[in-house]
Amino acid sequence: MTTDQPISAEAKGLYKFFNPGRPTKAEYDGQTLRIFGDGIKSFANRQIDFVDLDLRWMHHAVVVTLRDGNSIELSGLTEPDAKALHAALSDGLRRDRETEAKEHQAWLQGQASAIAADIHALHTELTTLLPKERFVRKSHATAAAPRIQAVTSRCTPELVAKLDPETSKLLADIVAAETVVTDDTRRDQANQRLVQAQAKLAQSAAVNLGYRALTQEQAEAVATDEDVTLVAAGAGTGKTTVITGKLAHLVANQKVDPKHVLVLAYNTDAAAEIRKRLPDELSDADVATFHSFGLRVIGEATGERPSIPNEVQEQFALRRTMQDFINQMMLDDHLARAILNFSVNMPAEYRSPFDTAIETEADYRQYVKNSELRTVKGELVKSFEELTIANWLAANDVEYEYERQYEHHTANSRYRQYQPDFYLTNHGIYIEHFALDEDGKAPPGWTGYEDGVAWKREQHRTNETTLVETYSWEHREGVLLSKLEEQLDQLHVSRRQVPAQELVNDLNAIQISQLADLLIHFLNHTKSSNISQAEVDGRATASRDPRRAGEFLKIWRGAKERYDALLQEQGAIDFHDMINEATAIINRRQWDHSYTHVLIDEFQDISAGRMSLAKALMREGMAYFLVGDDWQSIYRFTGSQVRLFNEVQDYLGFTKRVDLTETFRFSDDIAQPSARFVQQNPVQTRRALKSVNAPGDGGLVVIADGDQRQGARTALDEIRARRNAEDSTLILGRFRRSRENLPGWAQRHFSTVHGAKGREADYVVVLDLADDIYGFPCLREDDPLLDLVAPPLDDSPFPNAEERRLFYVGMTRGKKATYLVADPNRPSPFIRELLQIAPEVRELGRLSPGCPSCKGGHLVRSQTGNSLRCTNYPACQHMAPRCTACRAGYALVSQNGTRKDAETRCTNGACQHREQVCPSCRRGVLTLRSNATNNSRFWACSEWQGGTGCTFTKDAKRPDSE
Repeated sequence: MTTDQPISAEAKGLYKFFNPGRPTKAEYDGQTLRIFGDGIKSFANRQIDFVDLDLRWMHHAVVVTLRDGNSIELSGLTEPDAKALHAALSDGLRRDRETEAKEHQAWLQGQASAIAADIHALHTELTTLLPKERFVRKSHATAAAPRIQAVTSRCTPELVAKLDPETSKLLADIVAAETVVTDDTRRDQANQRLVQAQAKLAQSAAVNLGYRALTQEQAEAVATDEDVTLVAAGAGTGKTTVITGKLAHLVANQKVDPKHVLVLAYNTDAAAEIRKRLPDELSDADVATFHSFGLRVIGEATGERPSIPNEVQEQFALRRTMQDFINQMMLDDHLARAILNFSVNMPAEYRSPFDTAIETEADYRQYVKNSELRTVKGELVKSFEELTIANWLAANDVEYEYERQYEHHTANSRYRQYQPDFYLTNHGIYIEHFALDEDGKAPPGWTGYEDGVAWKREQHRTNETTLVETYSWEHREGVLLSKLEEQLDQLHVSRRQVPAQELVNDLNAIQISQLADLLIHFLNHTKSSNISQAEVDGRATASRDPRRAGEFLKIWRGAKERYDALLQEQGAIDFHDMINEATAIINRRQWDHSYTHVLIDEFQDISAGRMSLAKALMREGMAYFLVGDDWQSIYRFTGSQVRLFNEVQDYLGFTKRVDLTETFRFSDDIAQPSARFVQQNPVQTRRALKSVNAPGDGGLVVIADGDQRQGARTALDEIRARRNAEDSTLILGRFRRSRENLPGWAQRHFSTVHGAKGREADYVVVLDLADDIYGFPCLREDDPLLDLVAPPLDDSPFPNAEERRLFYVGMTRGKKATYLVADPNRPSPFIRELLQIAPEVRELGRLSPGCPSCKGGHLVRSQTGNSLRCTNYPACQHMAPRCTACRAGYALVSQNGTRKDAETRCTNGACQHREQVCPSCRRGVLTLRSNATNNSRFWACSEWQGGTGCTFTKDAKRPDSE
């Protein structure tokens, strides 16, 4: 049988193929191939890819390859049958393929028509999704991407080939848009081109509305219109100019109704400054502080605007109110005991000398000094255990004298006169507290301490005076007072329990003021963080000092009850409530708005509460424009969190940061060193800051003077010689009381550094730059109790992070020069660091050198003048001896990178002599000494300290050999 002709309808089902002498092998009807064997297998044409004819020597085969990749061999056919089957299958497949092709072309045409309609519709919609000449925000891209990809994903090459030229052109526009909305890099590039073009329009808008022309940098910041635009603006770079310039650009170029723009400022002065700069065309913009805006929301939502009690209107009033609360609580015996116990026994978090976080005796002494441990009688003591003992003695009416000189003379060339911790006046008994463990061992690193204990015991044994000893391990085990009481009972020391009311009345004004401030800060953080009392209680239980936390919370609850009652009686709220209640109202949709843009000034001072309010305002299509400088974030005590500045995208959405780096306030001799200083903290944003001004009239100047009043006079005298008649002067202190160090006329120009934020003057003087608890940086740490409610320290463990930013604020208030008055004997560590990293800073006078041993002290002249001793003495006994060459200066050891590289220099600048560094400790110098026994001379380390320090010695003939 042959298949030269197409298979007719009548012939279908007649093609059967056999193996010789066997039943039917297969049949094909033009549509389906059936194969017989163990069963019947059927394959439609659409399942078959192609067929091959395989003619062999005797029996022949047809190989059928399926579209799934498998193949079937029909073998053992006669040659005619094999050819016939191959021909029939080939013809059937050809006809099916032709039909499929026609159907596919028809389908393609239908799909092309449908996709063309969608392309035209989407292209029209693009003007709304991605308006031309507008910034493509991340939210725009996110919303547009699925809509665009729903079309482009269907545009196969076959379909695209069927499109007419006009539709193809529209599709090209859509594909170009797709690359922008799906690739942030391309979107950013497209936006940057737009920003550069619109910067000119922004500059024109500002000028047309009466502002000075924006710089290119400012104009590009203004033209940026991301969902969240964060403008990091350095000191003097024009933050307010950018805020008002943004308003001008939105109204003039983006055709935004000024009523749809909300500007939130941090304080009343900043809001007033912005309003003052607005021309009539922009006067409808809504400019408010966070507090006034919150108050308005509450009033509009409830129909009644609440009032603010006079007692909490401002800081001084609130402090007086809190002190009144404390006085009221003192009349309650339970609360009086809590106030007494907390204020006199727990003024700071307890640290044991054996605390693993304390490495040296100097570290411990510094912590105690900074904690300012003051007894109920007002004495400043040197350990928490001494504080406990002193207050127990006072509470039991046992008269004592603190550190009275020992009744027997003990002073010698090495030791000053012995002063035991306590002397019981009416009983002739001494009490010494020793930092020893159960085994009589001193804390690790307390060199020579055990020898000192032995010496003191020996004095009492020799002189037959009565000594009572207490130990640090007893305090840790909670038995210190019971053991002391037992010993005093054995010595027949009479005592009387003094009523708590009598003792609490002896609290001095400083202690009351400090407690009031702590309660105020706790209140601020509690409300700013919107934290519940249950959570506070849980944190207190888990804190490092739960006993102290529990005692404070007794006082806090008493103060909070009175505070809440004050508000309730007057039907009033406080400043925190303005923000928290307004946020809750907006979140409940009880108040709505039509703002398209929210501009926030001084964003570095944002708090959790303010951030929540800003987030509550979020609506579809709304954008935030935030201006601030994390280098100047200085209000953590009010709840602000610098962390929020850098993590704003986690709260408000995708953020584009733009830096303003050109300062107009001062020249580079202030801009460069101050920027270098603040960026020593790696958490601060990394930015350049350059001046557009010519070199200034002094830059940064350090004045070293032990008399701060005289140091200020030196600065003012130099300013007077330099200034013009119209030049201004501003004097800044870390604390308000620094004002007292100024002449009367100069006090009029005084401000705290916090109070000077946002101000500037031609010449600025900064005071308080001493290494002291109330110096700059202030070494009195925030009370750890605030961790129960306060935001975390964002840049911990970097030391003095917020104080560093505050110092940066102080340095950058001056336009021509800033004078930094430092204590030469205890200079601020900020001053030492500044001089180290900024050689361009000018010095008037010399600072005492830093201690190379403990790193925390300073070297000052000893009483004899024969050496420089560390200010941490006796905890640190490092000394710098007289220079053996000039006898005028002292031999200082400095490490240049490593101890191995230690070298010496003489403090006398005219002397070039270099002493030999001790090859053992590398901290001391070799000094010539005599052996009293045989009058021989030898070289010994200056750190020898009577044999308790470095014991290195060397033959006098070879001082330079090792």
